[in-house]
Amino acid sequence: MSIQTLTQAIELGRLDGAGQARLVRTLQVSAEELIEATNLRIEHSRSALNAVCWAGAAPHPRGQSISESLLFAAPVLLKDSLDCIGLPSRAGSRARGLRPAATEYAFVGALRGMGVAIVGKTSMPEFGLLPSNEPLLYGATRNPWNSTYSPGGSSGGAAAAVAAGLVPLAHASDGAGSIRIPASCCGVFGFKPSRGANYAARAAHPIEDLICSDSLITRSVRDAAYSHALLGGSLARAQGAQHRPLRIGLTFENLLGEPPDGKVRDATQAAARLCEALGHAVVPIPQPFDGRRIMVCIENLWGRLGAEALFGISEVGSDEALLEPWTIGLARWGASRPPAQALLKEVQAITGKIQSNWPAVDVLLTPALKRPPLKTGELGPEVAFETLLMRMFDYVSYTPVANIAGLPSMSVPLYWTDENLPIGALFTARRGDDAPLFALARQLEEAAPWVDRWPPVYSEN
Repeated sequence: MSIQTLTQAIELGRLDGAGQARLVRTLQVSAEELIEATNLRIEHSRSALNAVCWAGAAPHPRGQSISESLLFAAPVLLKDSLDCIGLPSRAGSRARGLRPAATEYAFVGALRGMGVAIVGKTSMPEFGLLPSNEPLLYGATRNPWNSTYSPGGSSGGAAAAVAAGLVPLAHASDGAGSIRIPASCCGVFGFKPSRGANYAARAAHPIEDLICSDSLITRSVRDAAYSHALLGGSLARAQGAQHRPLRIGLTFENLLGEPPDGKVRDATQAAARLCEALGHAVVPIPQPFDGRRIMVCIENLWGRLGAEALFGISEVGSDEALLEPWTIGLARWGASRPPAQALLKEVQAITGKIQSNWPAVDVLLTPALKRPPLKTGELGPEVAFETLLMRMFDYVSYTPVANIAGLPSMSVPLYWTDENLPIGALFTARRGDDAPLFALARQLEEAAPWVDRWPPVYSEN
């Protein structure tokens, strides 16, 4: 099969990663043709989405049989912060150059071992410090469901690319919700693994090692489950989990005890009804954690990460004037936060309290975000710092508990508003219970499939 038209490329893009890989295994399409089709889709989407900041293949793994991986040759985009030999790594910042990375970490090595085709990088906010995707370096990425809305962040380019069918899989990282937030905004599946359930994706760092997890944003649960099993350490046991009735705790209020927007409440309630229809027990419970303490902790950690970003730029001699106003403001604000060691002790204390006071449920169901997707500009890096700080932590007030305590958590695309904007349902479990979440996700996908639901940008026009 020779990919000669955009229509053919789009048709291939409707398949998930396992589906595209199967075409290669059965010799219906070559690996080169998959990349050719991917490049056509990326180029077609450039003006409409602005999701891909670097299109170009990384060196392809050699010497592996095509039968060894269910995702062999499936095209994958990496987040702009993930170092991959041969590709630039700018983390959305004008203060970083285009020099290709000379090293890469275990996570990329595991990707290469899967035999996937790395075809470029996705856009992200500067250093991943905002839950939107409007870096001054690349300009705003647009939500494929409605171009006036944000795809979320910080893995917004990844989620937009998967939602629009540019690739079936895209790397994403999550320090306060950055996998699950854009997955919710773009109507795709986003899974944050347990702490310790994935290989290292960056250099050792005391804060990021605790709160950050990496995975692949996908359209299908099978792609996510399979890649999780191959990208993970000793806690990754996604394959083979059996369906069983779960006790699911339903909480609407955020970590500050506040209710969500009405449309978000409707979406979460619809997810709860679906879970009950599948035989699970859904029990309303109050916010089970000391949410205010968790929010103060993530705010302080975020400030420290901003301060370290500014310090890192100074160390390599880059011009601080190239940093965005939000990054500079966060760095200055973060300099007055408690020192890193004190914050790490606080993370450990909160984690211990959550583990010992987990409610009598298997899984928690909450909104992913307080509001539906935001308009582009509401969380832009040039918004006045104090206003942006308040907006950000008001918007992102459900997801951080999983980062602080190292819990597995997933946003599942089960609901679209009357305006055709997706709202994800957030499911979170105890640390190490990644497999039951995947089993639940497979049930939900089968009962309310989203695979054939495509945004308006996914067309040849």
